[in-house]
Amino acid sequence: MGGAEIANRWSAGDAAPQRPDGDASADATSTEGIDPDNLFPADEYTAAHAEYGKRLYKMERIAVQENLFIETLTTLDLYRQRFVGKTVEIRGFVYREEGMGTDRFAVGRFAMNCCSADSMPYGLLTEWPEASRLHPDQWVRVSGKLTTADFNGDEVLLLQAETVEEIEAPESPYVYPNAGFDEDFAG
Repeated sequence: MGGAEIANRWSAGDAAPQRPDGDASADATSTEGIDPDNLFPADEYTAAHAEYGKRLYKMERIAVQENLFIETLTTLDLYRQRFVGKTVEIRGFVYREEGMGTDRFAVGRFAMNCCSADSMPYGLLTEWPEASRLHPDQWVRVSGKLTTADFNGDEVLLLQAETVEEIEAPESPYVYPNAGFDEDFAG
């Protein structure tokens, strides 16, 4: 995974949607009295992500499910300021690259569009004081609070881990785009 691609990877062949503009000062941890419709502006390319974002925003804890892995991380990244402070749980393998330091790693999966040859790592940069104890390719379940950080000159999502648990590797390390996502979530 190269730099900011860790949290900003888009499926091969897809144009990355433009990040919606908007007031980033809204407190993502308090949903009382806030109309999510105003927090998730969209265009024709981001409409499904905006609708999905509204659902995620209302959750106390966002569990990244395998069948919506790519779409969940894309939505969190697309509307990243809306999700700062939210609790997220994600399962994946440990990945490190130069420049992450000893207290950071990525937790991710291989995102595939067509075949394993086109798969690319996709995940969240994670910070945990005991990260150096984790081995590359070790499978973990991580829960923590989302924030942002600078990584190689780019703003990326950062999961500040509160718990890290070793888990069994799934049958397949791959996740796939959800074919029904646009239909299921387009308002």
